[in-house]
Amino acid sequence: MGEAFDYMTPFRAALAEIADILDLQGPSSLVLPEQGESEDFVEGSYQYDGTAISVYYEHSLGYLSLSASSENILREIASRLISNIEVVES
Repeated sequence: MGEAFDYMTPFRAALAEIADILDLQGPSSLVLPEQGESEDFVEGSYQYDGTAISVYYEHSLGYLSLSASSENILREIASRLISNIEVVES
């Protein structure tokens, strides 16, 4: 998500948008640490359908990861998000 080392990538806004989309299916919560100056590695959590989802973003790689112990939950999340994903080639 975004170019490597692009500290202007709005990953926090993107995560909030993801949470808003998933909230349509039921209550959920996104927890991220306070935004720090020149933050690079950001770890947080997302509660979805009673399952804890680990959230990780790294500016230096332009990398966003959602992970959980349940493959089924991750597949469900992916299926709910797929129609909202746009791939833009630069």
